[in-house]
Amino acid sequence: MENSKITSRLSLLREKMSRLGIDYFLIPTADFHNSEYVAPYFQTRAYFCGFTGSNGTLVVGMEEAGLWTDGRYFIQAEKELQGTGVDLYREGEEGVPTAAQWLADRFGRAAKAQDNGEKSRALALGFDGRCVNVAQKRQFQKKLSAFGVRFVTDTDPAEGIWTDRP
Repeated sequence: MENSKITSRLSLLREKMSRLGIDYFLIPTADFHNSEYVAPYFQTRAYFCGFTGSNGTLVVGMEEAGLWTDGRYFIQAEKELQGTGVDLYREGEEGVPTAAQWLADRFGRAAKAQDNGEKSRALALGFDGRCVNVAQKRQFQKKLSAFGVRFVTDTDPAEGIWTDRP
């Protein structure tokens, strides 16, 4: 059964990404101070995928989306993601890529397609730079630098979409 509220929100985010030239958007569970538990204003990840656990990272692409969380939340995430079109990635499980590895795979394929003559433009990963710490950014830079991915860090994914944000 489709969760139309979440799929509608994801559609609006994808429209925004298209306007900004962003291929994937990274939405961690974070605020400006890297707090363990975030206030309702910063629950952007939950807003876009429906998963309400305190730990998780959402990555949204134009045609796919994934949520990474740890073992404390596997059952909860399975239930809350039903019908959203967001795939669950169980962190720490054998064979499950990290969000950075998953993005490297997608950007790698896109870069290869561009090398083969497909429409070319700079590949981009968007995230709110106020909610991603330096170590996290470096982790993504390390995995994605080979593909010429640019980082769009000045965009709040919820701005203009989450109109009743607390």
